[in-house]
Amino acid sequence: MYQCILIPSYWLGPKRAELRTFVQDALAKGAKRIEEGKLKPYINQTIKLEDVQDALEKLKQGKGGFGKVVVKLL
Repeated sequence: MYQCILIPSYWLGPKRAELRTFVQDALAKGAKRIEEGKLKPYINQTIKLEDVQDALEKLKQGKGGFGKVVVKLL
């Protein structure tokens, strides 16, 4: 499975606020581009909910391809 690595705040020291501002600005710019239609995700495939297990196995094996996998719930 995937792991999340948390970096303690003391590792970044005084640069922590600068990094936070950079990330917040980048997310805001990305959201604005999405709203303007200038940034669109590449969707590799759309699958049904019952096919999620097979799709996860393909991703684990590196056979998921490039792009996002969208799960159709209805």
